[in-house]
Parts: sequence; structure tokens; C-alpha cells
Amino acid sequence: MIQIEKRISLDFIGEGYADSYVIFKAIPIREYESIQSKIEAVQESKDNQEAMKFMVDLLSDRFVKGEIKQDDKLIEFKKDDLLDMPGEFFTGIMERLSGQDPKA
Repeated sequence: MIQIEKRISLDFIGEGYADSYVIFKAIPIREYESIQSKIEAVQESKDNQEAMKFMVDLLSDRFVKGEIKQDDKLIEFKKDDLLDMPGEFFTGIMERLSGQDPKA
């Protein structure tokens, strides 16, 4: 099976993060329908906590590596660092990973 990785800039978090990035395994079309139906089910339930858990779990499974600017230098961004990120990080990454953001 072919595996595509997608490099996503973290510039959407703020100007100071333009050089920061994360790499995730892309969502293959064979999994897209299943993931999309889970997203729709979570959205219909209007349970924000469930939605956030779904995003965190999905992105944790697909995480490859990254670098993030801290104290004017780029440091390694690890899988464990995902839990230190704000909610807007997860929604922004999901938009870009699922192709809902035309700039990604």
C-alpha cells in the first residue's frame, strides 16, 4: 500500500509559527468515507468533548513528525506534544488533512 505524508505549516496558529510544521499520514480514499461518517456522527451529537477526543485520537494515529518554534529556534515536535496544543491546532490540522482548507 502506498503511504502519502502531508506536511502542514502551523502558520494558521500565528505569525510566529510560519516556519513550524507537522507531518501526518494523509487520509487515503479507502478510509475517507469511514472517517467522514464518524466526523458527521460526532458533529450531529454536538458533544464537543467527543469531537475533540476523536480529532486527538485520529491525529495521534497519523502523526509522523514535526518542528515547532520555541524561544526563537525550531525544536522537535513529538507525538506527546500533541496534548500540549490548543483546540484550534486540531481543527486547523483536520481541515488541512481532510482537504477542507484550499490553502493547504
